[in-house]
Amino acid sequence: MTRSLVCLLALGCLPSYQRADADAGPGVGAGGQGGSGGAGGAGAGGATACDPLSPMVCPDGQKCDATDYTPASMGCPADLAMQCRVVFGCKPAGALPHGARCTSADDPRFPWGVDDCAVGTSCVSLDRGVCLRYCESSAQCADLGGGRSRCTLSYSGIDNLQTCTVPCSLGDATCPIGFDCKPILDDTATDEWHCAETGLVAAGQRCELDDCAAGSECFADVGSGDLVCRQLCDATHPCVAPATCRLIAGLRDQGGYCR
Repeated sequence: MTRSLVCLLALGCLPSYQRADADAGPGVGAGGQGGSGGAGGAGAGGATACDPLSPMVCPDGQKCDATDYTPASMGCPADLAMQCRVVFGCKPAGALPHGARCTSADDPRFPWGVDDCAVGTSCVSLDRGVCLRYCESSAQCADLGGGRSRCTLSYSGIDNLQTCTVPCSLGDATCPIGFDCKPILDDTATDEWHCAETGLVAAGQRCELDDCAAGSECFADVGSGDLVCRQLCDATHPCVAPATCRLIAGLRDQGGYCR
């Protein structure tokens, strides 16, 4: 679910989440990591309902994460599962940290499956998994990536619930396999680069969402409005003449795209 520029703006590319405490009974946990208090009730397979920003409400060895889909009666047909809202509950936690490649496995107790990411993080991606920490503000990401991580990558349908980015620099080897360094260009952070899924579409070709090859990103073409993969550039990665680097205001290392 880590998304690049177009997907961040569209939002609909991410599963739409709903905190399990939305309609649950009295809270049973104190707020943690800047989040609100957890809530009582039960999730999938009897899982304790919780707030993903208050992960300590779960027993040792468990974490607060997506556990179940909203009932079909609420408008969630099985064939559109990735577009449905899900609820949060306590389920088994892994040990992988923020930014690590991860895997998810089916579990009959939890329709959303279980993954190998640590408490406070979730294995997110439509095609490739990476552990990302939940957050409501960049202050909750300040200890990640040398202070360069930002709280962005919005989850549609949940007020303020986002994930911390995995910061990087254009051309470095920070990002896990299947990811590449691209600019953050949503409304909450325009000054940094982050690891986003990479595709196979070459620079100069029409694109959709995050299908541009490594070193390029999907931008709206000036004039036609068509989405086109553009080569990325910065102070140490110049464009091939006659193209020039069109700077993105505020982006680290004088970053931009070639045109």
